[in-house]
Amino acid sequence: MSELRQKLLELALAEAAQYGEARAKSVIGKAMAKFPELRASAKEVMPLIDEVVAEVNQMDPKDLEPFLPEKSSKPKVKVEKELPALQNSDKVVLRFAPSPSGPLHLGHTRALALNNYYRNRYGGKLILRLEDTNPNAIDPKAYDMIQSDMEWLGINTDEVVVQSDRMETYYDDMRTIISQGGAYVTNSDAEHWRDLKKRSEAHPDRNRDSDVQLGEFEALLSGGEGIVVIKTDLEDPNPALRDFVAFRVVESPHPRQKDKYRLWPLYNYAVAIDDHRLGVTHVLRGKDHLNNTLKQKWIYKYMGWDEPEYIHYGLVSIPDTNLKTSNIRVSISNNEFSGWDDCRLATLKALARRGYQSQTFLKYWEGAGIKEVDIKFSWQNFNAVNKDLVDPVSRRLFFVPDPVEFKIETESPLVKEAPWHPDNPELG
Repeated sequence: MSELRQKLLELALAEAAQYGEARAKSVIGKAMAKFPELRASAKEVMPLIDEVVAEVNQMDPKDLEPFLPEKSSKPKVKVEKELPALQNSDKVVLRFAPSPSGPLHLGHTRALALNNYYRNRYGGKLILRLEDTNPNAIDPKAYDMIQSDMEWLGINTDEVVVQSDRMETYYDDMRTIISQGGAYVTNSDAEHWRDLKKRSEAHPDRNRDSDVQLGEFEALLSGGEGIVVIKTDLEDPNPALRDFVAFRVVESPHPRQKDKYRLWPLYNYAVAIDDHRLGVTHVLRGKDHLNNTLKQKWIYKYMGWDEPEYIHYGLVSIPDTNLKTSNIRVSISNNEFSGWDDCRLATLKALARRGYQSQTFLKYWEGAGIKEVDIKFSWQNFNAVNKDLVDPVSRRLFFVPDPVEFKIETESPLVKEAPWHPDNPELG
């Protein structure tokens, strides 16, 4: 037997022993990897591989057992991936900032897992900030549901902040910005105002004296109409970054504050104020917030504050999953779902009912990393992470659909043992 044929035969025998049969394509792939010198003569080698594979696949499976790959006696050690280091990490204060419109769902867990990872890595602080400055998009039960979901995940926050409790802070800082000429009040027709922005033209209200603007601002607090706008660069090539609204009037009662306030801050203003006032040093969020980051930097500029470190990671698509809480709430009210823990949903409450472990969410997102490239969520990989956690502590249960009773007669009593788990005697 030629030396080459012997090498190919050994590869085919090992594959057949491990997988039940040898395949020519697989054998040639392994042969080219193990013996690179064969690549130049692949066409001549292929008929010999076909011959060897056909021979091996005719063998009795028992005769293949000696060729099974040897199992390593060393336990497999999983190497945990370490995420990139944070810049300026002498002090690390992070925040997780959901809106209390419903319980947490799978989409929330990415930001939560990453912030929790860096808080633990640097011995920092994690703030839960409930962003409830839109009175029309709040579920009163969500304030507690969100904190309950975080407890289930095993994540403890160092501080809980509710934005609607901080309205006077938002008002005071806006007075400062207006006095410095960084914001203006207008009761202009919305379409006219937007049209001027598109043409990079200033609205007449933009250039009024700051004392006049402050008077208009106080009037909004007591019953006036209009919006408060942050001044940016009207020549910015991106129209979305030109002057943006910081406050608007909402007459609807707030679930938490009732009728105490009518002038409510919008996202970018409230977030910038809170990130500084709460001492946030690192902001982790998706790259869909890149424009928001640029807007928020204007607030820092007017207030003379140092900016935090901004880390933007890629977007994630989660197939076949409804994550919009407003739509889910309607479906629940229509009895399409039994509640937030309906197993067809991707809320944490529902996924917990389906057997997913809390650590599964944290491990999956830590493994997915924090790169700027967009990713697609994989249920297959998610399930594999969950299996690794569940398998060692789960009892093995078997079902026989059509049992047949039979008797065994022996000279000595039978000794039977059926452990719940072959590798975990602690389960009994």
